[in-house]
Amino acid sequence: MKKTMKKPTTFLKNLWDPLLLGLIFFLVFVIAILPYEWHDVLYSVAYTLLFITCTMTLGKHRWKFLFLVLAAISMEWISTIYSLTILETISVLLNFLFFAFMTGFFIHQVAVAKQVTVKVIISAIIGYLLLGLIFSILVGVLAQINSGMFNVSPAAGDNIGGNFSEYLYYGFVTLTTLGYGDIVPLQASSRSLSILISVTGQLYLAIIIALLVGKYASQRTSHTK
Repeated sequence: MKKTMKKPTTFLKNLWDPLLLGLIFFLVFVIAILPYEWHDVLYSVAYTLLFITCTMTLGKHRWKFLFLVLAAISMEWISTIYSLTILETISVLLNFLFFAFMTGFFIHQVAVAKQVTVKVIISAIIGYLLLGLIFSILVGVLAQINSGMFNVSPAAGDNIGGNFSEYLYYGFVTLTTLGYGDIVPLQASSRSLSILISVTGQLYLAIIIALLVGKYASQRTSHTK
């Protein structure tokens, strides 16, 4: 009976990580190609689901973050509906802190794993995408403080504006060191942030891949003995 009772719980526990990966994929890659007038609502819905799913991946520790999650979700929706600048600022700060913690959580999951499994690989991908997300939030904060910090080429349109999809685009293009050059940092603060994003992105890939390869090699060696 005990084994039978554990199966649904284990299934749900293993389901949260793939679901979280799908939500991040939707937020980062899909919303931007949908009609512009839908963006505010879609990003709020995506963030709400992201907060809930991230919390569920924490397992037994999720209740410790319940207050922070509820506060972040409430402020996200209130600031979206009523366009309150102060609440929007607080909401952005809570988003940044929460996703920074979650990025560290998934990196830790990869680091302490004894074997390379599908779950570990998904955790590594989620950590990378969350890293791009928190840097995109930072880019958005800087662009809101001073719109002159970034310049967009004439072919791409006006200076980087208030659409979060633009911040995501610049954050991930810089994280991967792709650098099309259509959005250019103009001031010292935005240039320093761009350097930080690109260096962090490369360090993440180098360290995480080295960890995964080392664990996999050790796993294969132990199996052959």
